Amino acid sequence: MPALHTRSWHSRWLALDDQRRHELDRWCELNQKLESQPGWFALSPASRADKQRQAGLLAIDHGLRAIDRRLQVHLRRLPASSAQDIDGVLADIRVAERLVLREQNDVVANLLSRAARDLAAITSADDPPLSSTLFG
Repeated sequence: MPALHTRSWHSRWLALDDQRRHELDRWCELNQKLESQPGWFALSPASRADKQRQAGLLAIDHGLRAIDRRLQVHLRRLPASSAQDIDGVLADIRVAERLVLREQNDVVANLLSRAARDLAAITSADDPPLSSTLFG
């Protein structure tokens, strides 16, 4: 049961992070459209803010802040128990992969990505389970 609980925590966190990424992409696209309009940077700050509000940027911004707070709450509720199986370890690595910013530490980000990919390949192979291979 603890492994199931752990996986559901990871699934919820990853889904929420996917939502954050989607909303951030939407914000960037809308902002790019606004900034590409002729005379955008000549507008007063109040005029820009009004156009941003009309375009929906402020609503997206508020949504992003709410998602970020929810992500932080989820991280504070990170299960303290160890993973019970390879899937639990893989889920931990996938969350860690998202938490490490590639711009800040490319080596660690690449190692986590490779570990997640390799573990996923190992667990999906038609070979016997990894535990029976290691301890069998």
